[in-house]
Amino acid sequence: MKLLFFDYPTFNPLFKMNPEYLWTYAIAPVSPESRWFDRLIKIHSPTGHIAASWSAPNVYVSEADFVPHSGAVGEDDGLLISVLYNATADTSSLAIFNATSLEPVIEYPLSGVVPFHAHGIVCTGAKCFSNP
Repeated sequence: MKLLFFDYPTFNPLFKMNPEYLWTYAIAPVSPESRWFDRLIKIHSPTGHIAASWSAPNVYVSEADFVPHSGAVGEDDGLLISVLYNATADTSSLAIFNATSLEPVIEYPLSGVVPFHAHGIVCTGAKCFSNP
């Protein structure tokens, strides 16, 4: 499936400025009728095709941050972190996704509702990456 539009793109920060990068991650609407960003997507950058996608009914996603695995070899060897808002339950959670498949790894409930936000910073050990 070719993507029509998305926003808040990100990628593995270890591949920043690498002209050969293959993967971009972003948030997008599931359909033109979507009220907000309700899907996390993995885009094959050279072709613009959606390689993987995650969504759940009445769940909205915030900008994802890429965290490379320690000793990562592949460009998509890492995790994506996003804050989710469940409109049905009126709750927020922190979700971690496998960057290769976009399968959820774990979801942590938060004590309150977190409004939509963007442009986070991820720190792993002594190194920090701003979202590009």
